[in-house]
Amino acid sequence: MEGKKYKQDNKTAMETARQELATNVVKVGAKTLTNLERLVLTQVLLEGKSFSEIADQRQLTSGRIKQIFQKGIRRLNHFLGHIDEKLMYYNEIIENHEDLKKRVGEYEKKEEEANKKKNILESFSPEIQTLLQTKIEETNLSARVKNLCKMGNVFGDKIGTVSDLVKLNRKEILKYRNCGKKSITEIEDFFSVNNLSWGMLS
Repeated sequence: MEGKKYKQDNKTAMETARQELATNVVKVGAKTLTNLERLVLTQVLLEGKSFSEIADQRQLTSGRIKQIFQKGIRRLNHFLGHIDEKLMYYNEIIENHEDLKKRVGEYEKKEEEANKKKNILESFSPEIQTLLQTKIEETNLSARVKNLCKMGNVFGDKIGTVSDLVKLNRKEILKYRNCGKKSITEIEDFFSVNNLSWGMLS
């Protein structure tokens, strides 16, 4: 929900910014802005392009495009003869546009991965689904295997449920502390009895 809210707020604010600032860009741009400032403001406000997209077109850095945009906004403020709070607010929105876009992208990626895993999970029988959600502590695995799941690997990743275990492969489980041949054999026997396998949820 948080990612969707960012997306909606960003879209609404950007549309408002484009509509209200477009008039000023067209009306006073020729008198007060440089050609590059007018171009950048037009592409951001009217066409909805990001700093990085414009930077690629102009062969400049996105940081430089951001500076040009901010300078153009300041020129407009000065020409209009007052500090427009709305203009400052929209400028702040544009400044954070790249960050918001990135966060929305990360959210959508996580949501897509979660939906993919959910679809995979739902393809199994109810019995397998129940087993996958079972905590390692509640299985009949030995104390040795339960301890290595609890201790985690060198990155601090721990195995809490059977689904966490089947997401791994043999190479990955060997990175867990105190995991040796006996533990691998026991886990694979557990998999065999319960119709599970390495990487079945990856």
